Amino acid sequence: MIEKYKFGSIKINGKIFKQDIFVDLSGEARPWPRHQPHIFDQKDVESFLAIIPKTVIFGTGKYGVAKLTEKLTNFLKNCGVDLLAIPTDEAVKKYNQIKKQSGEVVAFFHLTC
Repeated sequence: MIEKYKFGSIKINGKIFKQDIFVDLSGEARPWPRHQPHIFDQKDVESFLAIIPKTVIFGTGKYGVAKLTEKLTNFLKNCGVDLLAIPTDEAVKKYNQIKKQSGEVVAFFHLTC
């Protein structure tokens, strides 16, 4: 579960991350490197989605600045996932809610703007 988020950092399972992260189906978090800071593209997520979950959440930053490309949106819709792209504060709450209910969720979190 995600314990705390504030601009520039997130605490998951007792560990604080200060860079954008991916949280897998088991709830394990790891750094999420991307090609462009405020654009999320298919190539930024493919290697993280070996197993396609029911729900994929994108935290688009504190102020929702980051955006998904049309290519990424179409790719995920074609995979049949429930896709949420919302500001990171809301994304953290939604992630915790879904994780408690069904557990079948992964998330990509942009931690700054």
